[in-house]
Amino acid sequence: MSNMSNNYSSSNNGHNIHANQSHRAYQDSMKGGRDYYSPDKPIDHYYNKKDSIHAQDQQRGRFTSWLIHWPVQLLEIQMQSLAASKADKTGTSAIVTDVDFRWIGIKNLTTVIISLWSLFFGIITFISIVLFSGNMLYAYLAIAVFGVHFMFPGYVVTRIKKFVIGEDKTGKLAKIIRKSWGVFEIIYFALLASIFIFKDSIDWIDIKASFLAFLLDHSITKKFIYPHAEKIPFEHMSKILEYLFNGLLIIGIFYLIMLFITNKTAQAAQKDMEISVAKETLRPTEIIKMKRKMKK
Repeated sequence: MSNMSNNYSSSNNGHNIHANQSHRAYQDSMKGGRDYYSPDKPIDHYYNKKDSIHAQDQQRGRFTSWLIHWPVQLLEIQMQSLAASKADKTGTSAIVTDVDFRWIGIKNLTTVIISLWSLFFGIITFISIVLFSGNMLYAYLAIAVFGVHFMFPGYVVTRIKKFVIGEDKTGKLAKIIRKSWGVFEIIYFALLASIFIFKDSIDWIDIKASFLAFLLDHSITKKFIYPHAEKIPFEHMSKILEYLFNGLLIIGIFYLIMLFITNKTAQAAQKDMEISVAKETLRPTEIIKMKRKMKK
């Protein structure tokens, strides 16, 4: 009787472990870009590989993930895996499901938030350098470095187009990712327009006077902050915002040029990928017709 109980207990424990691992694999699949769980592969495939995407992601901290824009790069990995699976041609739904399509755009807003924080810190750094040191070269170098960071996802999102081999899976996923990233682009160019419109209409002298009066009303701020705040040349903020506008405008122009070039190269790579996939499913005459259509 005890042997039967032990066997039942061992069997039940094994079942619970497998169920927990399966649940963890499913949770990972909802985080974008990791190996997707499917019944065709043993669960150990997803957690015992030292170089698996899951293992790599666990080794990265939040700061590192934000610094290298890891969320959007995970989406690029997912997109590449989806194209390699030829899900558009085979019709399989195990790799990416309708749940993924519903949530992938919202999850990609993490990328938008990272870029918005980078833009915010870039602006603060630019204004601080000009206010406290007056060195425009350092200020422009700083905003350029931040610009490369907060515009980098645009390059990744545009490059993802090269993995589109159909409209059902890869095409649908690429459109969702592109639309979600468009939120940042709208905010960026809206901010650029706002700076241009309002940079000369704000009374910075009055703002400085009100700010200094507030500091004088409190003994601590009057003693420690007021002497330094009084020296800040707020009256030059309109000119500083003009410099900031010029810097952000140049970054925006370079960004649009980068999108144009990346889109061209992605389209060329996309055609090559479509042809290579077509060679596995179409007859030679059909492939020739397909190439002719692409040249038009």
